[in-house]
Amino acid sequence: MSEELFSILFFFIILGTPFCGGQDCEYLTDQHTYICEKIIHQFPNSYYGNYQLRCQDCQIQSFDANSFPYENNLKAFNLSHSGLEYLGPKSFKNFFNLQFLYFHHNSIRNISAEAFEGLNELFELHLQHNQLQTVVAGFLTGVSSNFVNMSANRLESLPAKAFAGSNSMLNLDLSENVLKDLHKDTFEKLDELEELDLSSNSLCNLPLGVFKSMNRLRRLNLAKNKFRRIHHGALSGLKNLNFLILAQNQLTNFDPSVLLPLMRLTKLDISGNAIYTFDAHEILLNVPTMRFISFEDNLFSCVLLKNVLQFFKGKLVEIENNVSRFEFLNRNGIACIEDYSIEQSISLEYFLQKSKKQAELFMSTNYC
Repeated sequence: MSEELFSILFFFIILGTPFCGGQDCEYLTDQHTYICEKIIHQFPNSYYGNYQLRCQDCQIQSFDANSFPYENNLKAFNLSHSGLEYLGPKSFKNFFNLQFLYFHHNSIRNISAEAFEGLNELFELHLQHNQLQTVVAGFLTGVSSNFVNMSANRLESLPAKAFAGSNSMLNLDLSENVLKDLHKDTFEKLDELEELDLSSNSLCNLPLGVFKSMNRLRRLNLAKNKFRRIHHGALSGLKNLNFLILAQNQLTNFDPSVLLPLMRLTKLDISGNAIYTFDAHEILLNVPTMRFISFEDNLFSCVLLKNVLQFFKGKLVEIENNVSRFEFLNRNGIACIEDYSIEQSISLEYFLQKSKKQAELFMSTNYC
């Protein structure tokens, strides 16, 4: 074999073999993953195949189109724990087949408009545990991702049409931020969204019309916010919602008529509030499709609770307890107190203390 022919053959063998071509990256055959270590600016120009790439001990403050300027067929790109602070425009223009993008646990504060443009095959985008305080409208333009996770950032507000331009989003997680306000058009263009998690924020109000374009939403989580009441019309547009979670807010007098727009609601969680009046009949009058409900850890007298449980039992509505209080004065594991009427000002903590003391008194009495 001539030296020239051998060189050509060797080139094609190398081209078809997964390797990184430098000391910064190593291919793990059993995981189909490239491990690139201590990258600071630009990744090596190498053949990566249609595998996964994970950065390890990297410190890349800014990621833009020059950080990975090579056309590639990577399926997953993991830049978590890499010190990232900024994503530039069109940073992923050469990632034609990317399905999973992991940028969580960084310090990202700023994402440029169209940063993710061209990610048409994306399934999951992970941006949780960063330092985002806000986003520019349309920052997901050109992204086709089923799941977007932006939880555990520092988001205080979201602009109108914040997610406009993204395609096929089904699940959006905005939990564990510090959101205080939503614009009435924040979720405009999210016509296909099925799950929205806004739990563990500081929301106390929902602007009228905020869900107007979300008629495919199936699950809405508003738990652990600061809602004292839900205004009439706040839930309009959610005609296909199946599960509404309002647990651990500051609701006192829950008005079931706010549920009237929810034509297919089957499950409601209002546990852990400060509700002291409760009309079970009105619940089913407004939502005849209800099949499951959670309402433990509210301020119920045992008389009221008995009536509510009897009514739902007769209507075949199943009671689901997230927390069972069997050591307290209770009915079906739901804490109550013997008082005929309960003041609105009672805190849940005081209520539970009183319920437990009544249970202890009951147990200390000799009935034999």
